[in-house]
Amino acid sequence: MQWGLCFPDGLILTCYYHLKQNLISKHPKSGYGKLLQDRVINLFSRCAYAVTEEEFTVAMEELVIVGSSKVKTFISNLSRDHYANAYFKGMRYGEMANSLAESFNNWVGVFRDLPVLPLIEGIRQKLMVLNSQRRIEADKWTTILCPEMETRLWENAEAGRTWVVRCSSFIVFEVFADYSVMIDLEQRTCSCCLWQIDSFPCTHAVAAILAKKDSVYDYVECYYRTDFFRKAYESPIFPIPDIGKGVGSNSFAAGVVLPPITKRPAGRPPTKRIKAFGEFKRPLKCSRCSVTGHNRKTCKAVM
Repeated sequence: MQWGLCFPDGLILTCYYHLKQNLISKHPKSGYGKLLQDRVINLFSRCAYAVTEEEFTVAMEELVIVGSSKVKTFISNLSRDHYANAYFKGMRYGEMANSLAESFNNWVGVFRDLPVLPLIEGIRQKLMVLNSQRRIEADKWTTILCPEMETRLWENAEAGRTWVVRCSSFIVFEVFADYSVMIDLEQRTCSCCLWQIDSFPCTHAVAAILAKKDSVYDYVECYYRTDFFRKAYESPIFPIPDIGKGVGSNSFAAGVVLPPITKRPAGRPPTKRIKAFGEFKRPLKCSRCSVTGHNRKTCKAVM
C-alpha cells in the first residue's frame, strides 16, 4: 500500500485565500467577486475529485479559463499526484481529506493543557476505552464485511441489476449502463476508475462478478472485512495502576520531573492550536442570502 500527500480541503482553502487576495479585492462593492470565487472553488474541487484523466483535463481547462493567469500560476506549482484522484499513484480507499490530526486534537480535549505525563496518561485511558468499545462492537457483527461496506456492496449490486453484461474472455467483461465500461477481474480494474481509486468493487465490477457467478467477497480488499477489523482491536491496552508505586515516598518524588522555573507572560495563556503556514479559517457564510461576512442572525439583506 502506497500513501502520498492528500489534502484537497487544505488546498481549496489556500486557493480561496489567493482568490480573495487577487480576484475578489478587485470587485469589493459587487457580487462579481463572490460569484467568481464560488465558480473557481467548485472547479478546483472537480479537478481534485475527478476519477479519470480526461475528466480532470476538462475541469482543469475550464478552471484556467475562469480563473485567468492568477489561478493558472497557482495551479502550475501544485503536483497533481498530491491532490487529484486521477493522478494519485497509491491507494486512497476513498479518503480525500487530512482531517485525522484535527479529529485527534479535538478528541483529546482537556488533556491538551496538561503536563506531558498526565497528557500521555489521559490519551492512554481514552485509547484503552476506545479499543475496548470497538472490540465489543465488532464481536456483534455477523456480516463478512464491516456493516457500512456490506451495505455499500449490495447497493452496488442492486444498482446494476438491470444492466447488460457481455463476456469478452474469462476475466474481461463489458458492462452496458448509461455508457459502456470494460472490467478486468484479474487486474481488478474498471475503465470508470472507481474500483482502482477506492480498492472496492464499483457498480460495474459487481455486475460483472455476478454475471460470472463468482463471489463478490473474493474481490474486496481484506481491509474492509470484519475479521480484519477485529484483528486491529483484539489486543487490549492494559491499565497502569498507581498502587504499589509508593505514592508520597521519597523514591516517587525523586522521579517527578518538575516544570522549569519561568516567568508567567502577561495575558491569558493561549488555548487554540497554532495553525500551519497556508492554513486559513473557512469564511463565515450566511444561510439566508449566501453572502460571506455575516450569519443568518445578523443578515440585513432584502429578500
